Amino acid sequence: MNRWQLRPLLCASLLVVIGVCQHSAAADQPIATIAVLSNPYITTLPADQIVDERGTPRGFLAQTGPDSMRKTVALLKQIKPDAVVILGSQTWSGSQADFAAAAEYLVEIDAPIYTTPGHLDRSGGSLELYLQHFGPYDASQSSKLVKGVQLLFADDLHLTPDTATTRIKQQLAKIEKPQAVLLFGGKAGNEFSRSKLTAKHAAFWSMIETHKIALRFEPTRYSHQVGYEETLPIWTVGSTAWSARGAVSVVRVFSETIEIAEVNDYTQPPFRSAFQIQ
Repeated sequence: MNRWQLRPLLCASLLVVIGVCQHSAAADQPIATIAVLSNPYITTLPADQIVDERGTPRGFLAQTGPDSMRKTVALLKQIKPDAVVILGSQTWSGSQADFAAAAEYLVEIDAPIYTTPGHLDRSGGSLELYLQHFGPYDASQSSKLVKGVQLLFADDLHLTPDTATTRIKQQLAKIEKPQAVLLFGGKAGNEFSRSKLTAKHAAFWSMIETHKIALRFEPTRYSHQVGYEETLPIWTVGSTAWSARGAVSVVRVFSETIEIAEVNDYTQPPFRSAFQIQ
């Protein structure tokens, strides 16, 4: 499989920076469609008790968390993806009540679901409550195959990059010729801690090239962005409760391209980025 490269296709829109275009008739049907969202931040706390790590009031999450997840679930029913990835934090406070409320939305999704925890899901430093409610969906540090597309999960990538790299290489050694390989990162520690993954981690970047990893996805509570680290394209997925407000990143893998759209209304033309083989 050739190395996937980030490059806008040769068509444009005045409304977006990266191209919007149509596929040729031969490539109309994707090999796999994967929906990605992040940080639902579901909470049962009263609005006046919701504050962030710095003590800033974030009472809006009492409404936007549930409202956005209801919108997201309705959107997923229209998109009908082959799999849904939800990158944590799943909850805001990591309480039993928050996890129970968050899990209720998952049973409405008619597709395989893969989740990872965020730092807010670690109540008292433990993932016990997360695993109690999200255990059947948890994909942390695992490898999943979706219609020939390999999904690699590494929520420890920025905290212990050497350990994550060794594990990912072992997982990749068992995989035979996937259509594409997608990597999902995250921080096992504080969301705002500086990543320990740098250009000095030669083993990681060598693995990216050797195994033709196409893209890395990262959760964020803030706005979605597209960028590069070394040669690897990075797509950040904004919080469905905070910045994205119900939007979903829809990943469609074709034989020669990967197309990603941030979709918040199924009836409207989506913002779209194309990653094409050179």
